[in-house]
Parts: sequence; structure tokens; C-alpha cells
Amino acid sequence: MGFSMYGFFREEYPPEGRLWLDRLLIDARFQGRGYGRAALEALLERLSREYPEKDVYLSVIGREMMCHPAV
Repeated sequence: MGFSMYGFFREEYPPEGRLWLDRLLIDARFQGRGYGRAALEALLERLSREYPEKDVYLSVIGREMMCHPAV
């Protein structure tokens, strides 16, 4: 149904490190049903527990890709 990828890169961004949300994909067959919003909310909750007080950096693909707001 979907896939997400995130990582915390300590050595590449010393001394604090950076938390990246790199991908959140929902299969086209399941889009438009609220799964993306629910997945993003759950993922952000998990990241806030695992990495308290860290900002989340996003990877963005070129403007030819469509994006929908999370909120």
C-alpha cells in the first residue's frame, strides 16, 4: 500500500545531526482515501518519540512532481 523512508545523519551534520523524511509513497490504487495523511501523522508521531526536539528536514523532488499538502 505504501512506503516511507527516514534517517538520522549524525556524522554528515555534526554536532547535532539531522533528521530527514526522505520518502512517503502511497500506491496510486490507494490514494485519495486518507492513507497518506494517516501515514504522515503516524510517522511524525514516531519521529517525535524517537528523536525528541529535532527538526524534520524534507527531501523534495523537482517541480514536475505533484505534491498535496499534509494539512
